[in-house]
Amino acid sequence: MNTAIEKQLRDKPKTLVHALARNAREAADSTALVLPDDTPVSWRELWELANARAARLKAENIGLGAIVFVAGLQSLEFHVLLWASARVGAVFAPLNLQFTATEIRQYIEPLAELHRCALVSDPAFREKFSLLPGDLPRFALQETDADHTWRAMVDAGSAFAGELPEPGDGLYLISTSGSTGFPKPALLPHRAALSQAMGTVARRDWQRDERFLAMSPMFHISGLAPIGSTALAGSTLYVMTGFDPATALRRIERDQITMLAAFDVLLDKLMSLPEFEVRKMKSIRHIMFAGSPKYYQVLRSWGIGDIAGAYALTEATAVALLPHDCTDEHLRQWSNGVVLPGVDVRIVDPESRKVLPEGNSGEICVRGNGLFLGYLGREEATAASFDSDGFFHTGDRGRLESGYLFYEGRYKAMIKTGGENVSELEVENFLGAEIPEIRQVAVVGAPDATWGEVVCACIEFMPGQELSLDTIRARSREKLAGFKLPRRLLVVQANTWPQLATGKLDKGVLRERVKSEDAVG
Repeated sequence: MNTAIEKQLRDKPKTLVHALARNAREAADSTALVLPDDTPVSWRELWELANARAARLKAENIGLGAIVFVAGLQSLEFHVLLWASARVGAVFAPLNLQFTATEIRQYIEPLAELHRCALVSDPAFREKFSLLPGDLPRFALQETDADHTWRAMVDAGSAFAGELPEPGDGLYLISTSGSTGFPKPALLPHRAALSQAMGTVARRDWQRDERFLAMSPMFHISGLAPIGSTALAGSTLYVMTGFDPATALRRIERDQITMLAAFDVLLDKLMSLPEFEVRKMKSIRHIMFAGSPKYYQVLRSWGIGDIAGAYALTEATAVALLPHDCTDEHLRQWSNGVVLPGVDVRIVDPESRKVLPEGNSGEICVRGNGLFLGYLGREEATAASFDSDGFFHTGDRGRLESGYLFYEGRYKAMIKTGGENVSELEVENFLGAEIPEIRQVAVVGAPDATWGEVVCACIEFMPGQELSLDTIRARSREKLAGFKLPRRLLVVQANTWPQLATGKLDKGVLRERVKSEDAVG
């Protein structure tokens, strides 16, 4: 690790706002952001704009504990507003842009009864707020888009000069995925975002000259995390208004992007482009990846030296990340890395909550600096998620081996077939790694009159190759228990995989397709 990074980690800033202030002082003319239109923004400019906008927020009585709900795509104003909110101690709450107006009301109204709230929007998303009370202050994300209802958030005439935030103050309000019910508002403090940034910068040997392309949506922890890491390292974040594979590929090659974070669906979209060539990816030095281990070999074939598995979630930010100097190929491909400093992980029996010995699979529980403060306005849900030792129960299945964490799927993503439990992730990983004719695979449960559920493999085959269900079962039988073998097969065509707004695969849609379409079996 270079001397500059070592110093940053030794002289840890109290919050990421402190890191931004330091960059504006010590690396003022270095580039903080490169916008979608290729405009560069220096650390000094970002700091000054954030302070000017912070003064406006304070003039509107938006300060410590207030919530700034934002519906908009990435832009200069989006990033300025994020830092301005953090500067005054307000909570920045980027909204899932796939939410309907009804869902937005259900999400925001209970919070607006308890907290000072402001609504900020691009014109394209204003209808999302149409069902909310008219007395909530509304602001245009871009000043030129203001009208009689949506006021311009013009500068207040002077820069904000108040105290910097404290580590325990709220920073982000992020909605959970909603996989176990209506999305809950998870409140993350400044210390959680700093913990994630510190761990990521150290584990990736993140240099000042890194160029990170932000491909994930900013209402998701994977989208917000690079903002903190680039601020801590003093490197450059390349901004996209939304994920477009052709634009991403063009920017990777033209701007010599050195670092990415991606899901398998995003990588598939890049590789499916007619203009895709491996040589266009040659500038990539590091990639943090969440998806099928099969992609590890694909990324290796591109010549990328640092491919990092990770385990993170909204409520606990980054929990584990692979060290950049790990040389064990098995750990690189199959593990989710080593638990980060300042984070405790224990594996427990989900029923008895008894701590399990190393190597045993159970529920992943997390405690430490990266943890959220709770589900805002949802005290009962918050209390139910923690045990008496302060560990958050994730609902994820995994195991620890010699400090390395292995994620084995959601407990909710278990197929119950004939009295046996089958991990969807286990079967996906096996099929993807062992059967080369498979390009992408997802496993879901299909209703069955005899067994309750059976394993259904949803598969996209390599071009010109397709296997029968019987062949897949025959190739798997020696290594998978009989109850884990697929009994149904749904063939998925290229570029038709359903996708969540976060970029992850939408298994809910696949489960409905399995019910309504003719899955072979």
